[in-house]
Amino acid sequence: MESFAGEIRKLVRFLLAGIIWAHALFLFQVPDKGLDRYLSKLHTSVGEFFVIALMLGLSVLASYGWGKVTVDVIYIYFFPFIILFHVARLGIRFALKLNKFINGSKGGPETDVPYYANLSSPVLVLANPQPVDNAQSAAPTAETKPAVSRV
Repeated sequence: MESFAGEIRKLVRFLLAGIIWAHALFLFQVPDKGLDRYLSKLHTSVGEFFVIALMLGLSVLASYGWGKVTVDVIYIYFFPFIILFHVARLGIRFALKLNKFINGSKGGPETDVPYYANLSSPVLVLANPQPVDNAQSAAPTAETKPAVSRV
């Protein structure tokens, strides 16, 4: 039941964000004339109605959880970028499927067959590598003389 409620929450959040941003971009105007007819029957003004609606909304949100509310507000705020992400993701998926449809199975390497590099020169492989003592090799010997620079 929790997953169903989560899916409903995601759908409502998406629709609410779309409506708020469409209204903010002046794509449609919210009608306000129809609201006066109902408010006159309730004997309240528009300001009183919005205060009551705000109190009811905050009560529901407080029981919903402020962490989820914060996530929803951030989602609504960044909704245009989220839409761009989803459009780009769908575009890439469409392009990949179109490429696979056009090229068939001949595009790109097979995933089941491992890739081996073809080396043009032979590779030196030691049969029995011997460890090197770094303390002895780093100490100067009598046969090795330090380089002298002349100016």
